[in-house]
Amino acid sequence: MFNSLAKKQISKQMLMTNNYIVTKIFDFQKIKKIPFSFIIVMFFLLLFGLTAIYSVDSSGILFNKQLLFLPFMFIFTGLITAIHPLFLKRYAYQFYIFSLFLLILTYLMGKISLGAQRWLNIGGIQVQPSEFIKIGIILVMAKYFSTSEMRDIASIKKIIKPLFLALFPCFLTIIQPDLGTGIIISILSIIIFFISGVKMWKFLLSGFMILALIPIIWTNLHDYQRQRILTFINPESDILNAGYNITQAKISIGSGGIFGAGIKLGTQTKSQFVPENKTDFIFTVIGEEMGFVGSVGLIFLYIGIFFYGHYTCVTQKDFFLKIIAQASTSLIFLHMIINIGMNIGILPVVGVPLPFISYGRSSMLTSFMLIGLISNAYVNQNVKLT
Repeated sequence: MFNSLAKKQISKQMLMTNNYIVTKIFDFQKIKKIPFSFIIVMFFLLLFGLTAIYSVDSSGILFNKQLLFLPFMFIFTGLITAIHPLFLKRYAYQFYIFSLFLLILTYLMGKISLGAQRWLNIGGIQVQPSEFIKIGIILVMAKYFSTSEMRDIASIKKIIKPLFLALFPCFLTIIQPDLGTGIIISILSIIIFFISGVKMWKFLLSGFMILALIPIIWTNLHDYQRQRILTFINPESDILNAGYNITQAKISIGSGGIFGAGIKLGTQTKSQFVPENKTDFIFTVIGEEMGFVGSVGLIFLYIGIFFYGHYTCVTQKDFFLKIIAQASTSLIFLHMIINIGMNIGILPVVGVPLPFISYGRSSMLTSFMLIGLISNAYVNQNVKLT
C-alpha cells in the first residue's frame, strides 16, 4: 500500500518529455545562463523609463510607485525564466481562459475612465486584462500550432480554432473601446500564423476579407476613433482638438534638437502641453529632454532586445518555444513601433504604451512576462517537449 501511494505521489510531481522526466517545476540555476549583455540592455532601458517619469512627475508619487514595483517584476521574470517550459505548455489553455474571463468581467463590471471600460479593480489594484490576454494568445496559439502537423496547418478547417482564439478577445477589446490593443492582437495573431507555417495565400485571402469589411468597421467605430484616423491623415485640420496631441508631441520632440534640453528642463512636457506624457506620450519627454541622441539610443536598446529574441528563436529546437520566443519579441517590438510612430505623427494615436518606459503596472507586468518567456526559451535551447 505504501508503494502504491508513493508511486501516485511521484506521478503527480513528474512530467515526461522526450528525453527525460521532469521532477521539479523551477530550476533557478538556469537564470545564470541569461547573457550579461542582455541584462545591461534591460538596465539602461529601465533607466530611460525611470528618468522620463521622474522628469515629469512633479509629486514624485508615480516615480516611487514605478521604482518600488520593479523588484517584484525582476522576481516574477526570474520565476518565468526558471519554470520548466513543459508546464507553460501544459497550462497554456488555462492561462488563456483565465485571461479571457478577466476580459469578459471587465466588459461586464469594469471601471470606466476617459470614456473607456478597460480596467478591473482586483483587491484595490487597477489591472488591465487586455494586457494579459496578449500573453494568453501567445501561449495558447504556440501550443496549438506546436501540436499540429504541417498538413493540418495547410487545411483551412484546422486554422478556424486559432482564428477564434484570437478574434474573440480582439472583439472584446475593441468594444471596450480599445482600438490600439485590438490592432495589436490582430497583428500579433498574423505574426504567429506566419511563424507557424500557414500558407501565404491564406494571408492574402484574409487581407481581401479585411478590406471588404472596412466600411462595416468604419461605421461601427466611435466618433473619436474615426476623428483620430482623419486627424492622422491631416493633423492640421483640427489642431486645437483631435489633432492637438499629435501636434504638441511633434513640437516637443522637434524642440529637443540633437542633445535635448536636459532632464527636467523640457518646457513643452513640463508645462503639460502634451497630455498623457507619463504613459502613451512619454517618448515626447525623451525626445525633448534627451534629444535625437537619446531617442536613437533608446531605439537601439529595443533593437538589442529584438536580436536577443530573434537569436533565441533561430537556435531553439522546440517548435513551441520557438513560437513563444519570436511572438514575444515581435509583441515588444510592435508596441515600440506603434508608440513611437504615433508620437512622431506617422501612425494614428491609438493609446499604446511604450514597453518598460511608460508608467503603468499592467503594461509593465506584461512586458516583463514577455522578457521572461523569451529568456525561458533561451535557457532551454536543448529541451525538446512532447
